[in-house]
Amino acid sequence: MKEWIINNTTLTEEKYDSLINATTLNNKKIEADVKVNFEHPFYRIYYFTLKKPSKLRCLFYNIKKDGKYYLYKDVKFRVLADIIVDKKSSYKKELYSQTRLGTCYSKSLDLGFNLENSYIIIAMCDEPFIIPTKPFLHAFVCLKDKDGKEYILDGTLNIIIEKEQYIKLYNARIITKLDSKKVKSDINLFKSNNLGKSISVHEYLCFPDEVIEGVKKSLNKKI
Repeated sequence: MKEWIINNTTLTEEKYDSLINATTLNNKKIEADVKVNFEHPFYRIYYFTLKKPSKLRCLFYNIKKDGKYYLYKDVKFRVLADIIVDKKSSYKKELYSQTRLGTCYSKSLDLGFNLENSYIIIAMCDEPFIIPTKPFLHAFVCLKDKDGKEYILDGTLNIIIEKEQYIKLYNARIITKLDSKKVKSDINLFKSNNLGKSISVHEYLCFPDEVIEGVKKSLNKKI
């Protein structure tokens, strides 16, 4: 069983799942070896977006409906799955479930590849669910609308939210940015040379320049 080190203690996945779930939202009695930040907006929003929003879910999670948007305290967001054209039969289903955890890289690559005027961001963020917060690497997509306003699309949270608010809530320190045009060009290079299975999404998004440089050197040797 996988173990994580949180707050200098060992915590199993099983124990973590028992602590972090919808039934604990209003339970203030937390085990001594881990503290959960119930007050952070992303905590409640994460569980709210595990299923398709409804009046009952809005009431249970204290989230208000505002036209196409939802409001929790001062956080305004849309549900990503609600506006995605489901080309894959499992795509929306995954966005509405906990299987979306750990898929930020693949989902960001998929979104960045298919959306014009977007770019993929890799950032060091602060985990908002745990106190004290722990930094972690995260991938998400930034999309510009017709007026030039930027929004973040996050497949792990299943939300669309204004960039400034998202960066603030995650305390995100941006490491790399990948424009959608470059992503398409790079992916086409991988596909045309049958390299899709030999390069991981994580490696490519975190070290895009180094990966492309290595690929080009390898291809030149073969010529």
